[in-house]
Amino acid sequence: MGERSPPPRKGSKLTDARPLNSNLSAEPGIDPRALVWVAADLCSLPAVATQDWAERAADAFVGLDGSARVGVIITHLEESGRLGTAEAVAVRTSVDGAGPETDTKKDAGSTRIRLERVSDLGLSIPEDSSVRGLAANAEDLGDWRSGPLARVWEANPTEALLLGIAPIGLGSSNNPDTTEDTPRRCVIVLISLAPMEVRVPRPNAKTLAALLPLLGERASLAMPTGHEIGWLTDREQDVLDRLTMGRSVREIAEDLGRSPHTVHDHVKSLHRKLSASSRGELVARALGHNPNPSPRIDPLVVERVRASTLIEPAPGLARRVPSN
Repeated sequence: MGERSPPPRKGSKLTDARPLNSNLSAEPGIDPRALVWVAADLCSLPAVATQDWAERAADAFVGLDGSARVGVIITHLEESGRLGTAEAVAVRTSVDGAGPETDTKKDAGSTRIRLERVSDLGLSIPEDSSVRGLAANAEDLGDWRSGPLARVWEANPTEALLLGIAPIGLGSSNNPDTTEDTPRRCVIVLISLAPMEVRVPRPNAKTLAALLPLLGERASLAMPTGHEIGWLTDREQDVLDRLTMGRSVREIAEDLGRSPHTVHDHVKSLHRKLSASSRGELVARALGHNPNPSPRIDPLVVERVRASTLIEPAPGLARRVPSN
């Protein structure tokens, strides 16, 4: 991929994704209410590895800014900054960011293809980012505009590129990802912010740092153990959704127009993929029950929630991509 980018320049503003200790209610950045909406969407991400998990995560982050183009990669990250084989890649483009004459689906599709080809971020990533997490402006990590990420966003004017890294599976005693010799699975978030003529609050590294723990928590529920993710098929997702509503195997078979034997096979596959030993445990996993919840609550989110009842959102922010 060519020469490595230079190390972060002096005075760069890097923010790890662990809880922040300062009161950031006065920090410049995204409107508080928009941040709360995005946080709520992240907390609603599936607790199992659905086919659209990465797409839904990207959809959530699009709500940060009316000009945002968001890329999400689930992969293993090496200390060198190189990426393992991507297990899921998604790109979402906001309506405002795409422009009035842009086909948002086509724009997101072409960007996704370029993002899938990235094997190295071309940035100087701090060595412990795969464990601590990271939120930063890409320019503080090197000259990204002349590296691999520049090709991803080459068709889109970019005023700033935010990079977030959320580790998956921290604190899991049976997770092979926790060994020092193995690159850790992470969710990597790239947010391209287009130039805007009007000066409005924009998301920044601290905004992203406030949200990444929420993303990491949901990803750890959906992808808790092992080097291979048990991605659910669309049919398995249909069956699981109905199980959580209390439907029996026979009723599900009637709903889907399949034989009970076929539905039983899907249920067996769900038990295997979700490491569930009983029907109750299967439903608990699907509903996001976490037997070992993290006590981490980011004070920035708390402050924003409190402030959101007092501050009106800025026009044009938190515009969402229509559901497909």
